[in-house]
Amino acid sequence: MELAPGSQLIGFTDGLIEQPGAATGPARDVDAGTHALVELVTALPVGMSAPDVCQAMTALVSARLDDVACLVVQLD
Repeated sequence: MELAPGSQLIGFTDGLIEQPGAATGPARDVDAGTHALVELVTALPVGMSAPDVCQAMTALVSARLDDVACLVVQLD
């Protein structure tokens, strides 16, 4: 796979996209979480910094019931 300069490679743990039900937020399965993440990331402005992308991604989590990690690599 070839990625153009300026592309971002994103990695994350399942705690970002999957949530069991809790009093602090609704349950979300892997498919729904993946869909929400794809919608969020594709709507972000082109050229957004890697830290800002991570911050936007972690906003998807309503309750931290699992480990949450994200890694965004900006290609130059």
